[in-house]
Amino acid sequence: MNKIKKENSFFIFIIAASILILTLFIILSISMILSRGLPNLQESLFIKEILFAIKLSLYTSFISTAFCIVFSVPIAYGIARYDFKGKSLINTVLDIPMALPPVVSGVALLLLFGNTAFGHFLADHGLKFVFDVKGIILAQFFVNVPYILRILKSTFMDIDPKLEFVSRTLGFNQLKTFFKVTLPLAKNGLLAGIVITWARAIG
Repeated sequence: MNKIKKENSFFIFIIAASILILTLFIILSISMILSRGLPNLQESLFIKEILFAIKLSLYTSFISTAFCIVFSVPIAYGIARYDFKGKSLINTVLDIPMALPPVVSGVALLLLFGNTAFGHFLADHGLKFVFDVKGIILAQFFVNVPYILRILKSTFMDIDPKLEFVSRTLGFNQLKTFFKVTLPLAKNGLLAGIVITWARAIG
């Protein structure tokens, strides 16, 4: 009995020590940033280059997040609700950007939209992405869309399909059911996905 108590105490000690060490590490790291950065923060914020960077980051992050929402909502719902041929393969492909290092993602996009027939075709029609703000938005979209897709897929899977079925028996079509029943039920997951996607984009 005493041996079990000692083992339990040791296990609890490991948990407590791990929590304490990691918490202190984060607090110390953040406090160093605040202590060194806050005195010069106000002055730095009014530097022309810093203001431009902040405005550009906000602009591109909001737009890329909007694109992520537009594409991820129907895709996540389709994957969550329907079974079709190649579904597992599509799931794997959609997760690839999440596994790639940012440098690899950047090179992949640069090659695709740079010196290729596809890239030249888009540039000739006014869609230039290389060394352009549109390229930043595209890169943010490419890297972040798998995250919101994962969150929304889990959210839609947790919603009971019977609720949608009842809605349709009461006269709503699929589109109305989606907007009137499914989306309101998915509100928390959608908000979480938006916040995480925007935070990653602005980062």
